[in-house]
Amino acid sequence: MNIVSASDDYINGDNLDYNNLEHSVNSTNTLDNILNSNDIYVNLSGNDVSGDGSEDNPYKSLKKAINSASNNSNIYIMPGEYFGENNTKMIIDKTITISGITGGNGKIIFNGERKYDFF
Repeated sequence: MNIVSASDDYINGDNLDYNNLEHSVNSTNTLDNILNSNDIYVNLSGNDVSGDGSEDNPYKSLKKAINSASNNSNIYIMPGEYFGENNTKMIIDKTITISGITGGNGKIIFNGERKYDFF
């Protein structure tokens, strides 16, 4: 995973200037927060009981991913239609990034079934 965009200002051959690297990180994130981030995956094939949120053993619901996330976690949602109570009434009380991984023609749909709010 690329954390920062390196340029000749920061990398000279194999010598990495760590003092300048920290200043190249987006101002909303510190290098320490990015390096300690937790990647969590959500997939329709996942399981909220036996899953651990890893790419190979994802959660099934966004709610489980949000509840399991720590500050500065990255949640990646795979294509599919997510519905039901476990994908609604979510409370975000920490700093997280939620990203859809769609690729190709894949879409991510949250279907409230006309009875659920999402947040």
